[in-house]
Parts: sequence; C-alpha cells; structure tokens
Amino acid sequence: MKKVLIILCLLFATISYSQNEDGFEYIGDSNDGTQYFVKIEKINFNSKDTWLKWIEPTKTVKNKKGKYVKIGGGHTLMAVKFYCEDKIYESTDCYVYDRNGNLKSHIDMSNFRDKYEERIIPGTHIESVFNHVCE
Repeated sequence: MKKVLIILCLLFATISYSQNEDGFEYIGDSNDGTQYFVKIEKINFNSKDTWLKWIEPTKTVKNKKGKYVKIGGGHTLMAVKFYCEDKIYESTDCYVYDRNGNLKSHIDMSNFRDKYEERIIPGTHIESVFNHVCE
C-alpha cells in the first residue's frame, strides 16, 4: 500500500509540474497543437525576465507535385520581461528555428513599434503566460 501511495504522489508531482531538460515549464497547447513553454531566467525587484518558447506541430501535407512532405515542427524563442504589478510586458528578441534546430531568423522586436511596453490583453496566450509567471 505504501508503494502505491508513493507512486501516486510521484505521478501527481510529474503531472502538476512539467519541466523539460532545458528548464522550460510547460504552459499548455493552442487549438492548432502548438505547445507553449516558459523559463523564468531572472527575478528582479519589479519584473521577471523570461524566455517564452513555442513549438509548432509537424504536419504531413501533399505538395503541388502530389508528393507528401512534412512541414512545421520548428520552434520560436522570445525574450520577454513581465512587470507583474503594472500588468505590462516588453519583448526584445525573437529567434526562429526550423524543425532541425537551425536558426532561420533573429528579430529585434524593439524595431517594430514606437511603444516598447505592451499591455497584457485579456484572453490571449500572453495573458496565460503572464498569469503563470506572475502568480
């Protein structure tokens, strides 16, 4: 009986806190199968520096020549700083990788908008991440 209880406790702990080998915590999936993870890198006085990671599902589709090919399966890493008390965030860098782990592009996010800080929009993926990080 004691062994069963220990196994159940370990199973519950694994389900309730899922962290992969690179330190990212699983947050959830979107409707299209994309998986979301977060890693808290540093906790500051009024903010938390994190890395947000999402992994696209691999799909098999038919190309124009009628041949089946795999698409997707890449992942994206984005540096995000959350200001929990003010309910805002800023993203600085974004790295996009293909399914083989090769860097496809690096985007300096601060070049795309005049306003560097963004409000947390209710009902979005970033709100889910914010709630996870700032709880």
